[in-house]
Amino acid sequence: MSSDTKLIDLETRISFQEDTLNALNALCYQQEQRLTRLERQHKELIDHVRDLLGQQPGDDSVDQERPPHF
Repeated sequence: MSSDTKLIDLETRISFQEDTLNALNALCYQQEQRLTRLERQHKELIDHVRDLLGQQPGDDSVDQERPPHF
């Protein structure tokens, strides 16, 4: 294998690696955006459940009434 062929082979490999890195970077960014959105939705759901239960954040004293069928 000549040195020109080796150089072309190395350049080709680097090009493919750069493409792969760019694709992985884009995927990581999308995952971070999705995670941020899910964390926000999770917090909103917790706040909504607390509101439904009449519980204030930090208040651990939730009335644990038995359902009528007990």
